[in-house]
Amino acid sequence: MAIRRSAEETLNVAGPTDSWLPRCKQALESSGFSQVKVADVLHQITGKYRTFTTVGEIEITLKPGGENTTIHAKATANVDNIFALFRSPTGAILSKFRQGLGVGG
Repeated sequence: MAIRRSAEETLNVAGPTDSWLPRCKQALESSGFSQVKVADVLHQITGKYRTFTTVGEIEITLKPGGENTTIHAKATANVDNIFALFRSPTGAILSKFRQGLGVGG
């Protein structure tokens, strides 16, 4: 069984939650995530990420806040490989999502 760790990150963005849900889904799909699933009622999106050096998944939850939206991203990844010594797998997953969303990386 793999040893896994999680990391979380919160982003505050301008605009309603309903407009950010498809943008987040598109960001995951364009960044190489697979099995992207959207739960519209819960405002959640999940996706799996797998490369030679990183294996994990991400769960994104959107929370409305007036005219703004809070995006809470939680990445969970395997850390029991040699590559995890040089680069955080959870950091890599969160970075891929941010890059796909266009808010830095």
